[in-house]
Amino acid sequence: MQGVPDRSASLGIGRILSASAALFKSRLPYIAVLTSAAVLLNKLADTVLVSLFYDTNFFGSSGFDLNYYVYELGIGFTNALAHAVTMIPLILILQDTIAGRALRLRHSVTQIPVNLLPVAVAFWLVNHSPSVAALLLLIDLPHIRAIVSLLFSGLFIFAAVVWFVASPLVVIERQGWRAFGRSYRLVSRYRWPVFGVFVVVTLILMLVLVASEFSVTYGQWVFAEILNFAAYLCTAFEVTVTVLTYNRLCAIKEGAQPEDLAAVFE
Repeated sequence: MQGVPDRSASLGIGRILSASAALFKSRLPYIAVLTSAAVLLNKLADTVLVSLFYDTNFFGSSGFDLNYYVYELGIGFTNALAHAVTMIPLILILQDTIAGRALRLRHSVTQIPVNLLPVAVAFWLVNHSPSVAALLLLIDLPHIRAIVSLLFSGLFIFAAVVWFVASPLVVIERQGWRAFGRSYRLVSRYRWPVFGVFVVVTLILMLVLVASEFSVTYGQWVFAEILNFAAYLCTAFEVTVTVLTYNRLCAIKEGAQPEDLAAVFE
């Protein structure tokens, strides 16, 4: 039965993170399989893009290395697609667990084609905006470089916060592209707490990625691959945090519990 909204309640960052850790641990075998799939898909995409834009020099040679910029943008979006393929079933597995019902693995897989593009765009906007900013800063525009840096940093933070729960909305509520508007409304009045959650999970991921880069630099390839896999696991943990944040916001602002969401959107 649907409860009563409590708009004065706090989001509870510590509560969300501890519950996410417990939920992540309880579904670790499924998460490990989906993470392995994401790693393989990304490696395949990287191989294809390197072959196309570097080995064949697709756009030719010039002072402005268009091959490099197109490759970076391409790898960013194919990375988002690969993550979306694995995020969609993961979101449904996590939501089934939270709602206390049996896992529907076949249903989770069948939802990939329907939700792939919106989830990929949401992932790319939240996680790859800094890469776009960095690419623009490499272009020789010295007079506006600081303005561009500030603008894209602000846009990245804004996108990360207001669209933080867009992916669960696409998959669980079947909102499609409308999920971005609903995420904006759902997060309103809780942007600073959501920003706090985002900062914590991003810092964890960044630490693992930096350690992986150092391992590559010093030739520790095996350790680097282990850390790379750990980075993908961190992304899966971020998805877990996102799903629990979505459930918490629905409970606070709409009085909807996980079982209510399951009944309404199935």
